[in-house]
Formats: sequence, structure tokens, C-alpha cells
Amino acid sequence: MSHSSPELTSPRSPRVAAVKRLHSSRGRRDSHLFLAEGPQSVREALHHPDVVKEIYLSVTATETCRDLASAASALVTLVTDDVLTAMGETQVPQGILAICSFITQPLDQVIHAGSSMIVIIDGAGDPGNVGTIIRTAHAAGADGLVITRDSVDPHNGKCVRATAGSLFHLPIATGAEPEQIASLARAVGLLIAVTAADGDTDLYELVSRNPRQGIAWILGSEAHGVSEEMRALADLSVTIPMFGAAESLNVGSAAAICLYSDAAARHGLTRGPIQAS
Repeated sequence: MSHSSPELTSPRSPRVAAVKRLHSSRGRRDSHLFLAEGPQSVREALHHPDVVKEIYLSVTATETCRDLASAASALVTLVTDDVLTAMGETQVPQGILAICSFITQPLDQVIHAGSSMIVIIDGAGDPGNVGTIIRTAHAAGADGLVITRDSVDPHNGKCVRATAGSLFHLPIATGAEPEQIASLARAVGLLIAVTAADGDTDLYELVSRNPRQGIAWILGSEAHGVSEEMRALADLSVTIPMFGAAESLNVGSAAAICLYSDAAARHGLTRGPIQAS
């Protein structure tokens, strides 16, 4: 891609102001648009060309960023570094920024017949934690993820960056009521399991059950855990055994342990005791 000069040079341009409005939850909600910053996020967004509405490329962008812009079907605007810095949420711009349409889907397209692993984030307010769980769920092979009405917006900039592009690949629903989630999960044959420090079912006992049943894993906020409403709707509460003296686990770590334990058992990757040779 070749340009002789930037098309947008003023950080005070109305176009810059329009992009900056997407930093706020209200701006995103009103427009149904959000930002993907940096080559990794933009690359993953471009797997869904209809999602990417516009791209802004810095005059000093790397060859990787320029190649991404060249491959895009969306409008590409070349801008100065000052303009890209003003548009973005990060202090160090990475050369490219995309305006994307919301990626969320209806609940019944996320929880459906044939689902074997669904992740439900209940009341989590930290965008970094939510982004990490989305990335972990994608890596563990989850079929979809649901974020309850009182949780952080997955299109939040910090959350988008924490997903490392997984946001664009995992079916996600937002704003669902607990009773809706539980009803649909049961209708498609999923066991509803909340994670809790005082859970009455050991994680490894659950995932070793045979025959296996699909599981809807419910993860709560860092501070308060899963809500009482969700706990009341669940089939069982699951605890992760603590072999050391730590009191608790970060919710992102707990998600990784639960989801990978489930995935390993589901794919027959668990092993018996190591035999001495």
C-alpha cells in the first residue's frame, strides 16, 4: 500500500472526535461500534470482513500493518502519528486501528444443541479478567461464552486487548438474565456448574465422570464470586482443590484450570499414574 501523504493530520478533526467517542460505553452502545487496536487485533478482526468498517493506518506503520491494510476491503485512511495517538486508548499506538461493528450474538445462537462447553461470566467488572477468560475459553475449545447483564462490556478497549483477538472467533452473547441462561442450558442438556471456594463437588471428580455431560461453567467476579441467583439456579457447585496454602485463585486462573481440566478429559488426554522404568 502506498501513499504520498496522510489524509488526516489534525488530532482535533471531527473524525478523530467520532473515533474517541468509542472509548466510552455510551459511545459504543449508541453506535454499535468499537475499536480494535494493533496488528494482532486487526488481523483477527479481518477474518470477518463484514465486522471491520474502517481502518486508520499510521504513516510510520510497520510493513505488517501496511500489509493488513492492503488486504482489507474496508476504507483505509492514512493518518499522522499524532492523529492515531489521539484516536487510540493505548499510550503507545501500534500503527493501525480498526473501527468494528459489535460481534455479539443472540443467546440461542451461543447456547445450542450440541454444545459441550459453555462459559458464563456472571457479574465480572474487570475488563482485563473478562478478556483473559474469553481468550482462555477460545483456547480450551469452548463452544460459546455468555456475559450477564451486570458484567463488563466485552467491547471495552482493555477487554478487547486482553482477548488477543479471540473476541473475533468465539460466539459471545451479552445482557442475558440468569433464568434465561439456565433454562436454555438445561434445554440443550448442559450441566450447570458454578465455581466456588466452598463448592461441594471436587473439580477432578466432576470431569472424570463417565458418561460425560456437557457443562456450562459459571465464573463470578473477583471480589464477590458467583451471584446468589446464579448459585440457586445451578445443578452443583465446584471447587478447585488447593494443594498449597494459598487462600484463593484469581478468576482467570480458576477459569483456565476448570476449562482445561474439562477439555483434557473430554478429549481423552488425562493420564494414569507415571510408572517407574
